[in-house]
Amino acid sequence: MKKVFKIVTGVALSVGLSAQAQSVYLIDFNNNTTPASAGWNTYAAPANVTGVMSDTSGNSSAGVTIGVSGTIYDSAGTGLYNAATAPSWVTKPAGDDFFWDEASTTIVRGQNSSFVVNYGGLTAGSTVDLDVFASRNTTYILTAYFEYSLDNGSTWSGLSVLDNTGAAATANGWNTANTQSQVFNLVTDGYSSGRYMSTMNVTLTGSSFLLRLQEDAGSDYAGINAMRLTVAPEPTSLALLAGASGLILFLRRKSRVS
Repeated sequence: MKKVFKIVTGVALSVGLSAQAQSVYLIDFNNNTTPASAGWNTYAAPANVTGVMSDTSGNSSAGVTIGVSGTIYDSAGTGLYNAATAPSWVTKPAGDDFFWDEASTTIVRGQNSSFVVNYGGLTAGSTVDLDVFASRNTTYILTAYFEYSLDNGSTWSGLSVLDNTGAAATANGWNTANTQSQVFNLVTDGYSSGRYMSTMNVTLTGSSFLLRLQEDAGSDYAGINAMRLTVAPEPTSLALLAGASGLILFLRRKSRVS
Protein backbone atom coordinates (compact mmCIF):
# COMPACT_ATOMS: atom_id res chain seq x y z
CA MET A 1 0.00 0.00 0.00
CA LYS A 2 2.85 2.38 0.72
CA LYS A 3 4.26 1.87 -2.77
CA VAL A 4 0.90 2.59 -4.41
CA PHE A 5 0.54 5.74 -2.30
CA LYS A 6 3.87 7.04 -3.56
CA ILE A 7 3.03 6.45 -7.23
CA VAL A 8 -0.42 8.03 -7.05
CA THR A 9 0.92 11.06 -5.18
CA GLY A 10 3.70 11.51 -7.73
CA VAL A 11 1.25 11.38 -10.64
CA ALA A 12 -1.08 13.88 -9.00
CA LEU A 13 1.76 16.31 -8.42
CA SER A 14 2.99 15.93 -11.99
CA VAL A 15 -0.45 16.86 -13.30
CA GLY A 16 -0.53 19.83 -10.94
CA LEU A 17 2.87 21.00 -12.12
CA SER A 18 1.77 20.86 -15.75
CA ALA A 19 -1.24 23.04 -14.98
CA GLN A 20 0.77 25.50 -12.89
CA ALA A 21 3.54 25.78 -15.50
CA GLN A 22 1.12 27.20 -18.08
CA SER A 23 0.99 31.01 -18.02
CA VAL A 24 -1.84 33.14 -19.43
CA TYR A 25 -1.44 36.80 -20.42
CA LEU A 26 -4.44 39.04 -21.19
CA ILE A 27 -3.78 42.08 -23.39
CA ASP A 28 -6.17 45.04 -23.68
CA PHE A 29 -5.63 47.68 -26.42
CA ASN A 30 -7.78 50.44 -24.96
CA ASN A 31 -7.50 54.21 -24.51
CA ASN A 32 -9.25 53.83 -21.18
CA THR A 33 -6.47 54.09 -18.59
CA THR A 34 -8.44 52.00 -16.12
CA PRO A 35 -7.53 48.30 -16.41
CA ALA A 36 -10.21 46.10 -17.93
CA SER A 37 -10.21 44.00 -14.77
CA ALA A 38 -7.76 42.19 -12.54
CA GLY A 39 -5.24 40.21 -14.53
CA TRP A 40 -5.31 42.33 -17.68
CA ASN A 41 -2.35 44.18 -19.17
CA THR A 42 -4.13 47.36 -20.30
CA TYR A 43 -2.42 49.82 -22.65
CA ALA A 44 -3.92 53.28 -23.04
CA ALA A 45 -1.86 54.23 -26.12
CA PRO A 46 0.33 52.42 -28.67
CA ALA A 47 3.42 54.07 -27.17
CA ASN A 48 2.66 52.26 -23.92
CA VAL A 49 2.73 48.82 -25.54
CA THR A 50 6.19 47.89 -24.39
CA GLY A 51 7.96 46.06 -21.60
CA VAL A 52 7.35 43.01 -19.43
CA MET A 53 3.81 41.68 -18.99
CA SER A 54 2.18 40.12 -15.93
CA ASP A 55 0.22 36.89 -16.21
CA THR A 56 -3.30 36.48 -14.82
CA SER A 57 -1.89 35.72 -11.37
CA GLY A 58 0.08 38.98 -11.36
CA ASN A 59 3.44 37.29 -11.91
CA SER A 60 5.93 38.98 -14.26
CA SER A 61 9.01 36.92 -13.37
CA ALA A 62 8.88 34.93 -16.64
CA GLY A 63 9.98 38.08 -18.47
CA VAL A 64 7.52 37.79 -21.37
CA THR A 65 7.48 41.14 -23.20
CA ILE A 66 5.28 42.95 -25.70
CA GLY A 67 5.96 45.64 -28.29
CA VAL A 68 4.42 47.07 -31.46
CA SER A 69 5.71 48.51 -34.72
CA GLY A 70 4.24 49.82 -37.95
CA THR A 71 1.10 51.86 -38.57
CA ILE A 72 -0.73 51.67 -35.24
CA TYR A 73 -2.81 54.39 -33.65
CA ASP A 74 -5.17 54.93 -30.74
CA SER A 75 -8.90 54.75 -31.38
CA ALA A 76 -11.67 56.55 -29.53
CA GLY A 77 -14.35 54.43 -31.17
CA THR A 78 -17.45 53.05 -29.51
CA GLY A 79 -19.74 50.10 -30.15
CA LEU A 80 -17.04 47.50 -30.44
CA TYR A 81 -18.28 45.00 -27.86
CA ASN A 82 -21.39 42.89 -28.34
CA ALA A 83 -22.39 41.25 -25.07
CA ALA A 84 -24.71 38.86 -26.91
CA THR A 85 -21.94 37.28 -28.97
CA ALA A 86 -18.55 38.07 -27.42
CA PRO A 87 -16.37 35.10 -26.37
CA SER A 88 -16.26 34.48 -22.62
CA TRP A 89 -12.58 35.38 -22.23
CA VAL A 90 -13.21 38.99 -23.40
CA THR A 91 -14.71 41.47 -20.92
CA LYS A 92 -16.59 44.63 -21.89
CA PRO A 93 -13.88 47.19 -21.11
CA ALA A 94 -11.27 45.15 -22.97
CA GLY A 95 -13.54 44.53 -25.94
CA ASP A 96 -15.03 48.01 -26.21
CA ASP A 97 -12.10 49.84 -27.78
CA PHE A 98 -9.15 49.03 -30.01
CA PHE A 99 -5.93 50.22 -31.61
CA TRP A 100 -6.17 50.61 -35.37
CA ASP A 101 -4.21 51.36 -38.52
CA GLU A 102 -5.51 54.85 -39.35
CA ALA A 103 -3.86 58.08 -38.29
CA SER A 104 -7.00 60.18 -37.95
CA THR A 105 -10.76 60.15 -38.33
CA THR A 106 -10.28 60.76 -42.05
CA ILE A 107 -10.69 57.27 -43.46
CA VAL A 108 -8.64 56.46 -46.57
CA ARG A 109 -9.61 53.19 -48.23
CA GLY A 110 -6.91 51.03 -49.77
CA GLN A 111 -3.92 52.25 -47.77
CA ASN A 112 -2.89 48.64 -47.07
CA SER A 113 -1.59 49.75 -43.68
CA SER A 114 -0.17 47.17 -41.30
CA PHE A 115 1.25 46.81 -37.83
CA VAL A 116 3.05 44.07 -35.92
CA VAL A 117 2.69 42.97 -32.29
CA ASN A 118 5.89 41.37 -31.02
CA TYR A 119 5.87 39.00 -28.06
CA GLY A 120 9.41 38.44 -26.76
CA GLY A 121 11.26 36.87 -23.85
CA LEU A 122 9.91 33.45 -24.80
CA THR A 123 11.78 30.13 -24.88
CA ALA A 124 12.37 28.00 -27.96
CA GLY A 125 10.52 24.70 -27.67
CA SER A 126 7.67 26.19 -25.63
CA THR A 127 4.18 26.09 -27.10
CA VAL A 128 1.93 29.12 -27.45
CA ASP A 129 -1.75 29.72 -28.09
CA LEU A 130 -2.72 33.23 -29.14
CA ASP A 131 -6.37 34.31 -29.25
CA VAL A 132 -7.14 37.59 -31.03
CA PHE A 133 -10.43 39.50 -30.69
CA ALA A 134 -11.10 42.12 -33.38
CA SER A 135 -14.57 43.69 -33.45
CA ARG A 136 -16.55 46.81 -34.29
CA ASN A 137 -20.10 47.70 -35.26
CA THR A 138 -19.97 50.17 -38.15
CA THR A 139 -21.04 50.81 -41.73
CA TYR A 140 -17.39 51.06 -42.81
CA ILE A 141 -15.59 48.06 -44.31
CA LEU A 142 -13.24 46.57 -41.70
CA THR A 143 -11.31 43.67 -43.19
CA ALA A 144 -7.74 42.54 -42.77
CA TYR A 145 -5.40 39.59 -43.01
CA PHE A 146 -3.91 38.39 -39.73
CA GLU A 147 -0.69 36.34 -39.72
CA TYR A 148 1.91 35.09 -37.24
CA SER A 149 5.63 34.47 -37.60
CA LEU A 150 8.08 32.34 -35.61
CA ASP A 151 11.21 33.56 -37.43
CA ASN A 152 11.09 37.34 -36.92
CA GLY A 153 9.03 37.96 -40.03
CA SER A 154 10.84 35.86 -42.62
CA THR A 155 7.77 33.64 -43.09
CA TRP A 156 4.14 34.09 -42.08
CA SER A 157 1.20 31.76 -41.42
CA GLY A 158 -2.54 32.33 -41.02
CA LEU A 159 -4.63 31.93 -37.86
CA SER A 160 -7.66 29.68 -37.48
CA VAL A 161 -11.05 31.27 -36.87
CA LEU A 162 -13.17 30.08 -33.93
CA ASP A 163 -16.78 30.69 -33.03
CA ASN A 164 -17.46 32.50 -29.75
CA THR A 165 -17.80 29.08 -28.09
CA GLY A 166 -14.21 28.21 -28.96
CA ALA A 167 -15.22 25.64 -31.58
CA ALA A 168 -13.78 25.87 -35.09
CA ALA A 169 -15.87 28.18 -37.28
CA THR A 170 -17.28 26.54 -40.41
CA ALA A 171 -19.56 29.24 -41.83
CA ASN A 172 -18.46 31.88 -44.36
CA GLY A 173 -15.66 29.74 -45.74
CA TRP A 174 -13.77 29.30 -42.48
CA ASN A 175 -13.97 25.52 -42.77
CA THR A 176 -11.23 25.64 -45.43
CA ALA A 177 -9.63 29.09 -45.07
CA ASN A 178 -7.39 30.76 -42.52
CA THR A 179 -6.68 34.45 -41.95
CA GLN A 180 -3.79 34.48 -44.40
CA SER A 181 -5.91 33.22 -47.30
CA GLN A 182 -9.15 35.02 -46.37
CA VAL A 183 -9.78 38.39 -44.74
CA PHE A 184 -11.31 38.54 -41.27
CA ASN A 185 -14.24 40.94 -41.14
CA LEU A 186 -14.37 42.86 -37.86
CA VAL A 187 -18.05 43.70 -38.37
CA THR A 188 -19.62 40.42 -39.51
CA ASP A 189 -17.09 37.97 -38.04
CA GLY A 190 -16.10 39.90 -34.93
CA TYR A 191 -19.06 41.99 -33.78
CA SER A 192 -22.05 40.14 -35.22
CA SER A 193 -20.86 36.55 -34.76
CA GLY A 194 -18.36 36.94 -31.92
CA ARG A 195 -15.73 34.96 -33.81
CA TYR A 196 -12.08 35.31 -32.88
CA MET A 197 -8.76 34.22 -34.34
CA SER A 198 -6.44 31.69 -32.78
CA THR A 199 -3.18 29.79 -33.06
CA MET A 200 -3.14 26.53 -31.14
CA ASN A 201 -0.16 24.54 -29.81
CA VAL A 202 2.39 26.37 -31.94
CA THR A 203 5.92 25.32 -31.01
CA LEU A 204 8.37 28.23 -30.82
CA THR A 205 11.59 28.02 -32.81
CA GLY A 206 13.08 31.09 -31.14
CA SER A 207 12.43 33.62 -28.40
CA SER A 208 9.78 35.71 -30.19
CA PHE A 209 6.29 35.38 -31.63
CA LEU A 210 4.99 38.01 -34.06
CA LEU A 211 1.40 38.86 -34.99
CA ARG A 212 0.75 41.03 -38.05
CA LEU A 213 -2.42 42.87 -39.09
CA GLN A 214 -2.42 43.70 -42.82
CA GLU A 215 -5.34 45.79 -44.07
CA ASP A 216 -6.55 44.60 -47.46
CA ALA A 217 -7.16 46.81 -50.49
CA GLY A 218 -10.93 47.00 -50.05
CA SER A 219 -10.85 47.93 -46.38
CA ASP A 220 -11.44 51.28 -44.74
CA TYR A 221 -9.48 50.33 -41.61
CA ALA A 222 -8.95 47.51 -39.11
CA GLY A 223 -7.75 47.00 -35.55
CA ILE A 224 -7.29 44.71 -32.56
CA ASN A 225 -9.32 44.93 -29.34
CA ALA A 226 -7.90 42.27 -27.05
CA MET A 227 -5.66 39.20 -27.01
CA ARG A 228 -4.96 36.19 -24.82
CA LEU A 229 -1.50 34.62 -24.91
CA THR A 230 -1.03 31.19 -23.32
CA VAL A 231 2.52 29.88 -22.90
CA ALA A 232 3.45 26.35 -21.85
CA PRO A 233 7.12 25.37 -21.25
CA GLU A 234 8.71 22.89 -23.58
CA PRO A 235 8.11 19.24 -22.52
CA THR A 236 11.68 18.60 -21.34
CA SER A 237 11.42 21.33 -18.71
CA LEU A 238 8.11 19.95 -17.47
CA ALA A 239 9.54 16.44 -17.29
CA LEU A 240 12.50 17.67 -15.24
CA LEU A 241 10.18 19.52 -12.86
CA ALA A 242 7.91 16.52 -12.48
CA GLY A 243 10.85 14.18 -11.97
CA ALA A 244 12.44 16.40 -9.34
CA SER A 245 9.15 16.79 -7.50
CA GLY A 246 8.51 13.06 -7.65
CA LEU A 247 11.93 12.42 -6.15
CA ILE A 248 11.26 14.90 -3.34
CA LEU A 249 7.98 13.19 -2.57
CA PHE A 250 9.64 9.80 -2.57
CA LEU A 251 12.39 10.92 -0.20
CA ARG A 252 9.92 12.58 2.15
CA ARG A 253 7.72 9.52 2.20
CA LYS A 254 10.69 7.25 2.74
CA SER A 255 11.91 9.34 5.67
CA ARG A 256 8.48 9.13 7.29
CA VAL A 257 8.36 5.35 6.86
CA SER A 258 11.87 4.98 8.29
